[in-house]
Amino acid sequence: MTDLEMLRNALAERASRAPDVDVVLANATHGVRRLRSRRKATALAGTVAVATGALVAGVTLINQPGPNDPGQPRQPDTRVQAATTPSPAKPKVIRPQLPFTVTIPAGYQVESWSVGDSGAILDFKGSGGLAQAALLNRVSPSVKGSQTTQTTQTTVRGIPAQLEQISLAGGHTYATLTWELIPGKSALVQGNSEQQARSIAESMTTEPSELPSTGQLASLPAGLLVSYWGRGNVSTPLAMLCPERYSDKNECAQVYFNNGTVPNEVNISIEGQKAPLGAPDADGVRQTPDGRRLARQVAPGHWVEATSGTSTTAAQLRELVLAASAG
Repeated sequence: MTDLEMLRNALAERASRAPDVDVVLANATHGVRRLRSRRKATALAGTVAVATGALVAGVTLINQPGPNDPGQPRQPDTRVQAATTPSPAKPKVIRPQLPFTVTIPAGYQVESWSVGDSGAILDFKGSGGLAQAALLNRVSPSVKGSQTTQTTQTTVRGIPAQLEQISLAGGHTYATLTWELIPGKSALVQGNSEQQARSIAESMTTEPSELPSTGQLASLPAGLLVSYWGRGNVSTPLAMLCPERYSDKNECAQVYFNNGTVPNEVNISIEGQKAPLGAPDADGVRQTPDGRRLARQVAPGHWVEATSGTSTTAAQLRELVLAASAG
């Protein structure tokens, strides 16, 4: 087992990643459908928002909530403005958003992220290895394995916290801080040293922030809600959309935001099985023979693919692929 694999195992043992991390890592194979636990498709639909683009190492994820984002108090506008003809309001697009803001260490850049019902996780990688910041509904206790853990009580910005020094086989040591950032929500920060973990933890706030994403939806089909957003280390953002009365993951549709041009065939299984895409119709939509996968070129260098769940109708799937764009 490599050091990277051991670190990922340690991260998984410490954070309540299920089901999000499966989908994040599955982006590399593009066709994986499994999630490890059931979800309720609720609050994320239509309220999450984020900007496109890559983060520069050593800068803070910037909070830029929209004027109608929940939980953001309106401030009186004291500016004096000249009388002008108001411009038409732009439709509000649907994008992912982290429920926290954190400063990424210098020399690091975002590797993967996920936002779902169980919380949000941001992984970044640099010369010192992997680091992580998360805001979760719960944090799992450590599991003893190919690691040793030393636990002490401490504080983060005056809030009681737990510090764990994790030593992996091979001599690598990582530090994890966990504390209740807000009632009912646990923050988790992991770095390659206590100093790095503390630096990240001290910068963490509950201000929502943008993500390095290249995908958005102009609207949602009736009866579907966004249950999950994620991006793995292959930079393919993914949105999962589930019925309002969600009961099984297989019911959910998925939208992938890809770079490049629409291929002539797409993956239909993790074993590498492929299906051909037909010719574009009047809207530029191409589909597999069974009609369960649609694809469309949305911009030069960007295309989207929408895959059907067991309860997704043909009309919903078409609406999804037409509403998706590179952002």
